[in-house]
Amino acid sequence: KMLRKLYIILLLMTFTVTLHAQIEEKNSFVAGIDIKLGDFTNDDHSLGGALIHGGYDINFCNLTFLSIEPKLGVGYFHGSYTHTFETYSHSEYNIGGIITGVSPKLKISINDDDNVFLFIENEFSLFNAFASVKDKNSTRTRRENYYGYFYYTGKIGILVKYSDNSKLGFWVGGSTLSFDRMLNKGLERNQARYNSEDASICVGLDYYFKYK
Repeated sequence: KMLRKLYIILLLMTFTVTLHAQIEEKNSFVAGIDIKLGDFTNDDHSLGGALIHGGYDINFCNLTFLSIEPKLGVGYFHGSYTHTFETYSHSEYNIGGIITGVSPKLKISINDDDNVFLFIENEFSLFNAFASVKDKNSTRTRRENYYGYFYYTGKIGILVKYSDNSKLGFWVGGSTLSFDRMLNKGLERNQARYNSEDASICVGLDYYFKYK
């Protein structure tokens, strides 16, 4: 609950900054894709997916190293687990949904021409998700939904400015996004629980552009 309150405060701050932005020529639209993966060291388990999103990066007048981006996007994930030597040994699920997020960013120039930047981004997001699940020891597919799931993603990357109107960002990071709570929703007591469905490994690409 505390994290959700922080998210709401950041969202209100973003709208306030947007209404009072004084240097509009430095603000940019953003289109990006995030690839999120689970633990891929286990041959029996797989989890991966992507988020496609758009946003508006808002710069502060007197704090050139700081910006904040409200964003909206859609995501899709697939996970599976093979339980060796068991009847109905394969469990799997598909999850899709809509994300809203707020991303404060810190950046610093790392070359003399001021066209390459190192940046750190802290993304606070809500995921409204819908799942189709086939459980272990079950022949039927069940459907679950989960609204307002909060998660955090930390990112570090390089931002390259290759024209006055365009920049490209590459990043890696980690996330608290986990599907355990959603997948365990509706399970009977005697059914096996999900406990490692974490999409915690992240890489991504962002394209910044502005219209004149």
